Formats: sequence, structure tokens, C-alpha cells
Amino acid sequence: MKKLAVFSVLLFISIFLSQSLLASGWILREYQGMTGNIKILVNNTPVKTTVEPFILSHEGVTMVSLRDLSEALGFDVEWNDTTNTISITGDLLNELNTWVGKTKRKITDIKVIRNVGPYYEKKVNNYQIAGRPFASGIAVNLDQGKTELVLDINRKYLSMEGYFGIDDDTMNSSGGYFLRIFGDDRQLFVSELVNPSDYPRYIAPGEIDLTYINRLTIRMEWEEIETGDYNNLTAVLANFNFYEK
Repeated sequence: MKKLAVFSVLLFISIFLSQSLLASGWILREYQGMTGNIKILVNNTPVKTTVEPFILSHEGVTMVSLRDLSEALGFDVEWNDTTNTISITGDLLNELNTWVGKTKRKITDIKVIRNVGPYYEKKVNNYQIAGRPFASGIAVNLDQGKTELVLDINRKYLSMEGYFGIDDDTMNSSGGYFLRIFGDDRQLFVSELVNPSDYPRYIAPGEIDLTYINRLTIRMEWEEIETGDYNNLTAVLANFNFYEK
């Protein structure tokens, strides 16, 4: 297990720290924190931070540069030194509202034109990813190598959404996988390595543009993670839906 270096951190945003603030009544406090090369991803894209993220060891809270994270999410950040107010503004709510009320189709309702695995729908019981149940979706058994599912979407959809992970039935596997999604042979999405017991990963509507895509290819690539009782795992695409035009 990776060791985390313990160090003292000052709970202060660097752009605000100055002698004038201290002189005007601000209090300088010291906290115990831990760092261990923490990576921040927004839609699977790494966020470069001006200050290394760290964990407050006694509170169990992760501290990340507010400005760096907000700007990675598409928000603007402004500091008002008169009222001591941080304002975060953006159009995320409007963006989310564009998908509300749109007609969706489950992945199990989409025409399949290639199925190497095979991928299948679980008819009994729910899928479980890190203890979280999902009522719909598809799964595939991976034992090294790759699997592939090709869907004929024929430019009928705007985007897709859904969760992916490893079913708890194979929580002790020595393997993980990468999820890759292609549109007409062009890569649209690639995940970080998915390990057993990882929380479900989410693909948000609008993250993958399907407007002009005819053939959608979903590919799983097995990867050894060393520790485990067996090679095989069950990869799950849970609550996967496609937004119609």
C-alpha cells in the first residue's frame, strides 16, 4: 500500500493570503494533512492543480484548489475582498436541464450487430457494483483478452449515459479492465483502469456526442492487477440509456 507523507498544511487559499488579511483580523490556523499523489479527474480528464490536493487526516476531507476544480467544471471564480465572498458562476444547471424530459432507450433495446464475449442481460437479481444495486443493464465475462459489442444506432441518438464497474460476484478477481467506446471506429471515450470494489463510474449525458454516429463499439480490455483469487471478472454496464433526437 502506498504510504502517505504526513505534513502540516495551512488552511488558506494562496491567492488570499497576505499580511493585509492577517492585519484585518483573519486567523492563521494549522491543520494536519496527508498527501499521496492524489489525482483529480473531471469526466476522466486529469485536472492540473496549482496546489497539490491533500487529505485532512483527522476529518477525512479532501482539500482541492477551489479555483482549479471550478474552472475544470466550466465555472468562473471571483473573490470579493470587501465582503470576503467567493462567487462561483456558470451554466451547468442549464446544461443539465437540456436532457430533462428527453426520450431515452435502454441499451438492451438497441440493435446489436456484433457481440464478442458475449454480452448478456442478467435476468435474475440486480447487478451489484461495490454494494450498489442496479436494476438494468448488460454484463460480460472477462478472462484476459478483450470483448466487443457493436450497436447499430444509425444517427438516431444525441448522447448516452450510464454506470460501469465490476459485479460483486467477482469482487476477488485478479483482473480489472479498461472501457473504450468508439463511434464509426473513432475513439470517443476511454476510462481509467476499473478495479474490483471500485465505486460505479458514471458517463454523463452530453459527455459522448452521438449525433452523427452510425456504429457504436463498446470494448472491454482485461488488465492484470496482481492481487486476487482468479482471473475472470464480470464487467457491468448498468442503467445505460441512449437519448433520442
